[in-house]
Amino acid sequence: MTDDKALVLGASGFLGSHVVKALVAAGRPVRILTRASSNTAMTDHLDLDRQTGDVFDRETLRKAMSGCSSVLQRIMGDYDNSKARRELGWEPRPMDESLKEAAIWFKENP
Repeated sequence: MTDDKALVLGASGFLGSHVVKALVAAGRPVRILTRASSNTAMTDHLDLDRQTGDVFDRETLRKAMSGCSSVLQRIMGDYDNSKARRELGWEPRPMDESLKEAAIWFKENP
């Protein structure tokens, strides 16, 4: 069973960190998934559920989504595109595919 927790991907960036701050200010429980190398200074002061991992790893993404009722994807820039080209054989938006699989999982595991 999920609660009202929101997972925010891209929370260490400018836009993503503002999304996180707005959710927390509204009283919403928030989980963020960031890379180990991410600068999280803009959200370090917030009361959050923090996980570290790679959004391109499907199991990591599924684990991060567990217990969340929504996912907000704010990943921008070259990270997703260059990683996809280099490691996933030029697939366009492989993270979107992982999110689709996770959405199916949510439907099957309410």
